[in-house]
Amino acid sequence: MDTTKIEALIVLGLPLSIVFQQDRIRYINALEASRTKESDKPFLNFMYSQYSKFLKKEISMLK
Repeated sequence: MDTTKIEALIVLGLPLSIVFQQDRIRYINALEASRTKESDKPFLNFMYSQYSKFLKKEISMLK
């Protein structure tokens, strides 16, 4: 993630990364897949899904 994206998250008051406890195995699997495939795509896809999950949870608490 480049500096501009990190700064945007900070300005918006959003956390830089979230890994839900129940998804720890998937997190480790994503790290391993990224290492073996020599690609950051599996890890980025996983983190995107975690961030999406976090935002949905936060939005539901506002309703």
